[in-house]
Amino acid sequence: VRLPRLAPSAPRRRRVEQNLPRPSAAAESCPHRPTVPTHQPPATMGNTMNVAVISQVYQSNRQELLALKKKAEKDGKKTIHREGWEAAEVACSVDESDRDIHERLFTLYDKRGNDEVPSKPFLSGLATITNNTLEERIHIALEIWDEKGSGYLSQEDVQSCFVSMAKTCEYFGDDRMDFEQLEELVQSMFDTFDADLVDLKMKYRDRIADFAVHPIMEIYLGRQTMDG
Repeated sequence: VRLPRLAPSAPRRRRVEQNLPRPSAAAESCPHRPTVPTHQPPATMGNTMNVAVISQVYQSNRQELLALKKKAEKDGKKTIHREGWEAAEVACSVDESDRDIHERLFTLYDKRGNDEVPSKPFLSGLATITNNTLEERIHIALEIWDEKGSGYLSQEDVQSCFVSMAKTCEYFGDDRMDFEQLEELVQSMFDTFDADLVDLKMKYRDRIADFAVHPIMEIYLGRQTMDG
């Protein structure tokens, strides 16, 4: 599968030119899906998930994503402009192959086509492809939604975070978890740990492992492995 050329808004950089496992029908229709080498993915993400394959060439980690967020967000805005994002990449010395992936995901999250993306969905989408275990990826993504660093998130924020992660998975050719499944997963977690909520918010760092082994999550990851 070869990647079609994308009309650039800035000078083109070195591209990753090797092959990606066959994508889903939904991802096949997206004109900006990148191609990456097929290295062995971490078993913790499902042996055939394409996001696990992507993570083998993606070099940015938690600290770099948070640094990019800080530099790219301007004047307290909750959005990131493409020009500001590219300047942040230069300032943080982001690897060229990572920039290529960032560019394509930026286009995915730029719904209005105005070179601007919502910060939290975009960055939590990037957290999905970091080279970490499933628990670590969930932790990074939720941390991005925790703007005040309180350690607590509302049900709406947790659900929105998982929606963004699912969107990135679908982009790279994996099955997207249905919204109803995501809603049920998050609702059941908040119901189960209702006694521990503070102002209806969950201390999410204490529940990362519970999210990772939730039956809905395990069924989803198992389906990816079997389908592959």
